Amino acid sequence: ALEADPEYVGLDFSELTPDWTSKAGFYASTVPALQARARWCRNWLRSRPEREIVVVAHGDILRYMTDGFNSGAGWANAEVREYTFEKEAEDDVQGEAWLRRVKEVARKGVDEPTSSEIAGVGM
Repeated sequence: ALEADPEYVGLDFSELTPDWTSKAGFYASTVPALQARARWCRNWLRSRPEREIVVVAHGDILRYMTDGFNSGAGWANAEVREYTFEKEAEDDVQGEAWLRRVKEVARKGVDEPTSSEIAGVGM
């Protein structure tokens, strides 16, 4: 459906697997699955050739990507933050690809609870 939408012409959807909306396995909302998915996302981002990448995501996965767990740190709707990697891939023997916050770029909206916070999942 996304590939057929004219608004998304030119975007590469080849990385999406048929189960990407399943909420099971790799996409589950369990703490281990969220940690593994966040690690995968960080490493994938670090492997990209682009120097600047925009990530649009829900607060739940953003917390796991930036803090390593559901820290409860607020993410406002339409908030923009800048991050960099703590280590280059060759120096990261654990393969965690941890991020270091550089600055807050823009903030629109207010911090609101995420779906996991409302449901008490993954916390």
